[in-house]
Amino acid sequence: MESLLTSGMQQVCNLSNARGNILDLAFVNDADRVDLIEPPSAILKPDRHHKQFVLKVDLHHNPDQVSQHSADVADFDFNRCDHVAVTDALNQIDWDNVLNSEDANTQASQFYSVVFDVIQQLVPRKRIARDRSIKQPWWNAELRHKRNILRKARKRLFRSKSPEDNVCVERLETEYELLNETLYLAKVFGKNVKTLLKTAN
Repeated sequence: MESLLTSGMQQVCNLSNARGNILDLAFVNDADRVDLIEPPSAILKPDRHHKQFVLKVDLHHNPDQVSQHSADVADFDFNRCDHVAVTDALNQIDWDNVLNSEDANTQASQFYSVVFDVIQQLVPRKRIARDRSIKQPWWNAELRHKRNILRKARKRLFRSKSPEDNVCVERLETEYELLNETLYLAKVFGKNVKTLLKTAN
Protein backbone atom coordinates (compact mmCIF):
# COMPACT_ATOMS: atom_id res chain seq x y z
CA MET A 1 0.00 0.00 0.00
CA GLU A 2 2.74 2.45 0.95
CA SER A 3 4.66 1.78 -2.27
CA LEU A 4 1.54 2.54 -4.34
CA LEU A 5 0.90 5.80 -2.52
CA THR A 6 4.53 6.92 -2.71
CA SER A 7 4.44 6.23 -6.47
CA GLY A 8 1.83 8.94 -6.87
CA MET A 9 -1.20 6.66 -6.99
CA GLN A 10 -4.47 7.71 -5.32
CA GLN A 11 -7.23 5.49 -3.96
CA VAL A 12 -10.54 6.73 -5.41
CA CYS A 13 -13.07 4.07 -4.35
CA ASN A 14 -15.54 5.34 -1.73
CA LEU A 15 -18.29 2.71 -2.11
CA SER A 16 -19.25 1.07 1.18
CA ASN A 17 -20.54 -2.49 1.30
CA ALA A 18 -23.56 -3.75 3.27
CA ARG A 19 -21.60 -3.51 6.54
CA GLY A 20 -20.42 0.01 5.86
CA ASN A 21 -16.85 -0.98 5.03
CA ILE A 22 -14.78 -0.09 1.98
CA LEU A 23 -13.10 -3.34 0.96
CA ASP A 24 -12.43 -2.67 -2.72
CA LEU A 25 -9.71 -0.23 -3.68
CA ALA A 26 -9.10 1.54 -6.98
CA PHE A 27 -5.73 3.19 -7.50
CA VAL A 28 -5.19 5.76 -10.26
CA ASN A 29 -2.39 8.21 -11.01
CA ASP A 30 -4.64 11.05 -12.23
CA ALA A 31 -7.76 11.29 -10.08
CA ASP A 32 -9.01 14.43 -11.84
CA ARG A 33 -9.57 12.42 -15.05
CA VAL A 34 -11.31 9.44 -13.43
CA ASP A 35 -14.90 9.01 -12.29
CA LEU A 36 -15.81 5.97 -10.21
CA ILE A 37 -19.36 4.89 -11.04
CA GLU A 38 -21.56 2.23 -9.46
CA PRO A 39 -23.26 0.48 -12.41
CA PRO A 40 -27.09 0.32 -12.37
CA SER A 41 -26.99 -3.40 -13.20
CA ALA A 42 -24.48 -6.03 -12.15
CA ILE A 43 -21.65 -6.73 -14.56
CA LEU A 44 -20.54 -9.81 -12.61
CA LYS A 45 -22.33 -12.02 -10.11
CA PRO A 46 -23.42 -9.75 -7.21
CA ASP A 47 -21.58 -10.01 -3.89
CA ARG A 48 -22.97 -8.23 -0.83
CA HIS A 49 -19.48 -7.69 0.58
CA HIS A 50 -17.99 -6.14 -2.54
CA LYS A 51 -19.60 -3.27 -4.44
CA GLN A 52 -19.19 -3.35 -8.19
CA PHE A 53 -17.85 -0.24 -9.86
CA VAL A 54 -16.72 1.09 -13.21
CA LEU A 55 -13.88 3.54 -13.78
CA LYS A 56 -14.69 6.15 -16.41
CA VAL A 57 -11.45 7.70 -17.68
CA ASP A 58 -11.39 11.01 -19.53
CA LEU A 59 -8.83 10.55 -22.31
CA HIS A 60 -7.80 13.32 -24.68
CA HIS A 61 -5.69 12.45 -27.71
CA ASN A 62 -2.43 14.36 -27.61
CA PRO A 63 -0.13 13.53 -30.57
CA ASP A 64 2.86 14.97 -28.72
CA GLN A 65 2.48 12.40 -25.94
CA VAL A 66 1.85 9.34 -28.11
CA SER A 67 4.65 6.80 -27.83
CA GLN A 68 6.54 6.16 -31.04
CA HIS A 69 6.95 2.55 -29.94
CA SER A 70 3.28 1.63 -30.44
CA ALA A 71 3.40 2.05 -34.22
CA ASP A 72 6.82 0.39 -34.54
CA VAL A 73 5.92 -2.80 -32.63
CA ALA A 74 3.59 -3.87 -35.47
CA ASP A 75 6.66 -4.21 -37.73
CA PHE A 76 8.15 -7.06 -35.66
CA ASP A 77 7.58 -10.76 -36.28
CA PHE A 78 7.19 -12.29 -32.82
CA ASN A 79 6.45 -15.73 -34.29
CA ARG A 80 10.02 -15.97 -35.62
CA CYS A 81 11.86 -14.61 -32.59
CA ASP A 82 14.00 -16.62 -30.17
CA HIS A 83 11.68 -16.63 -27.16
CA VAL A 84 14.33 -18.13 -24.87
CA ALA A 85 16.76 -15.32 -25.71
CA VAL A 86 14.05 -12.71 -25.09
CA THR A 87 13.18 -14.29 -21.73
CA ASP A 88 16.86 -14.40 -20.72
CA ALA A 89 17.33 -10.75 -21.69
CA LEU A 90 14.30 -9.67 -19.65
CA ASN A 91 15.46 -11.75 -16.65
CA GLN A 92 18.88 -10.04 -16.70
CA ILE A 93 17.38 -6.55 -16.38
CA ASP A 94 17.61 -4.90 -12.96
CA TRP A 95 13.93 -3.97 -12.76
CA ASP A 96 14.29 -2.45 -9.28
CA ASN A 97 16.72 0.07 -10.72
CA VAL A 98 14.66 0.66 -13.88
CA LEU A 99 11.49 1.32 -11.89
CA ASN A 100 13.23 3.35 -9.18
CA SER A 101 11.06 6.43 -9.49
CA GLU A 102 8.40 8.01 -7.31
CA ASP A 103 6.23 8.90 -10.31
CA ALA A 104 4.05 6.19 -11.90
CA ASN A 105 4.18 7.88 -15.32
CA THR A 106 7.98 7.87 -15.29
CA GLN A 107 8.02 4.22 -14.21
CA ALA A 108 5.69 3.24 -17.06
CA SER A 109 7.76 5.20 -19.59
CA GLN A 110 11.01 3.58 -18.42
CA PHE A 111 9.43 0.11 -18.43
CA TYR A 112 8.19 0.41 -22.03
CA SER A 113 11.48 1.90 -23.17
CA VAL A 114 13.49 -1.03 -21.78
CA VAL A 115 11.10 -3.64 -23.18
CA PHE A 116 11.14 -1.97 -26.60
CA ASP A 117 14.95 -1.97 -26.61
CA VAL A 118 14.89 -5.74 -26.05
CA ILE A 119 12.37 -6.15 -28.87
CA GLN A 120 14.53 -4.11 -31.25
CA GLN A 121 17.60 -6.21 -30.45
CA LEU A 122 16.11 -9.71 -30.46
CA VAL A 123 12.90 -9.77 -32.49
CA PRO A 124 13.23 -9.93 -36.29
CA ARG A 125 11.32 -7.59 -38.56
CA LYS A 126 8.40 -8.80 -40.62
CA ARG A 127 9.05 -9.68 -44.24
CA ILE A 128 6.58 -7.55 -46.15
CA ALA A 129 5.80 -8.95 -49.58
CA ARG A 130 4.91 -6.27 -52.08
CA ASP A 131 3.01 -7.43 -55.15
CA ARG A 132 3.77 -4.83 -57.80
CA SER A 133 1.14 -6.33 -60.10
CA ILE A 134 -1.69 -5.16 -57.83
CA LYS A 135 -3.36 -2.05 -59.22
CA GLN A 136 -6.23 0.11 -58.08
CA PRO A 137 -9.70 -1.29 -58.86
CA TRP A 138 -10.33 1.39 -61.51
CA TRP A 139 -7.05 0.73 -63.35
CA ASN A 140 -7.43 -0.13 -67.06
CA ALA A 141 -5.37 -0.42 -70.26
CA GLU A 142 -5.94 3.20 -71.30
CA LEU A 143 -4.72 4.56 -67.98
CA ARG A 144 -1.70 2.24 -68.07
CA HIS A 145 -0.89 3.46 -71.60
CA LYS A 146 -1.03 7.11 -70.53
CA ARG A 147 1.11 6.32 -67.49
CA ASN A 148 3.79 4.72 -69.69
CA ILE A 149 3.80 7.65 -72.13
CA LEU A 150 4.12 10.07 -69.20
CA ARG A 151 7.07 8.12 -67.77
CA LYS A 152 8.91 8.23 -71.10
CA ALA A 153 8.25 11.97 -71.41
CA ARG A 154 9.61 12.58 -67.90
CA LYS A 155 12.79 10.64 -68.72
CA ARG A 156 13.19 12.67 -71.90
CA LEU A 157 12.72 15.92 -69.95
CA PHE A 158 15.24 14.78 -67.33
CA ARG A 159 17.87 14.35 -70.05
CA SER A 160 17.06 17.39 -72.21
CA LYS A 161 15.74 19.98 -69.71
CA SER A 162 14.14 21.69 -72.73
CA PRO A 163 11.07 23.99 -72.40
CA GLU A 164 9.27 22.02 -75.13
CA ASP A 165 9.64 18.74 -73.23
CA ASN A 166 8.53 20.48 -70.03
CA VAL A 167 5.31 21.66 -71.73
CA CYS A 168 4.75 18.14 -73.05
CA VAL A 169 5.15 16.61 -69.57
CA GLU A 170 2.74 19.11 -68.03
CA ARG A 171 0.12 18.29 -70.69
CA LEU A 172 0.54 14.54 -70.22
CA GLU A 173 0.35 14.88 -66.43
CA THR A 174 -2.93 16.78 -66.75
CA GLU A 175 -4.36 14.15 -69.10
CA TYR A 176 -3.26 11.29 -66.85
CA GLU A 177 -4.64 12.88 -63.67
CA LEU A 178 -7.96 13.72 -65.38
CA LEU A 179 -8.40 10.16 -66.67
CA ASN A 180 -7.37 8.68 -63.32
CA GLU A 181 -9.92 10.84 -61.47
CA THR A 182 -12.67 10.09 -64.01
CA LEU A 183 -12.11 6.33 -63.77
CA TYR A 184 -12.04 6.53 -59.98
CA LEU A 185 -15.34 8.41 -59.85
CA ALA A 186 -16.86 5.98 -62.34
CA LYS A 187 -15.82 3.09 -60.10
CA VAL A 188 -17.27 4.73 -57.01
CA PHE A 189 -20.46 6.24 -58.43
CA GLY A 190 -21.09 3.99 -61.42
CA LYS A 191 -22.98 5.43 -64.39
CA ASN A 192 -23.85 8.62 -62.48
CA VAL A 193 -20.31 9.95 -62.80
CA LYS A 194 -21.18 12.27 -65.72
CA THR A 195 -24.01 13.85 -63.75
CA LEU A 196 -21.70 14.19 -60.76
CA LEU A 197 -19.00 15.91 -62.82
CA LYS A 198 -21.55 18.36 -64.31
CA THR A 199 -22.81 19.20 -60.81
CA ALA A 200 -19.26 19.69 -59.52
CA ASN A 201 -18.42 22.03 -62.41
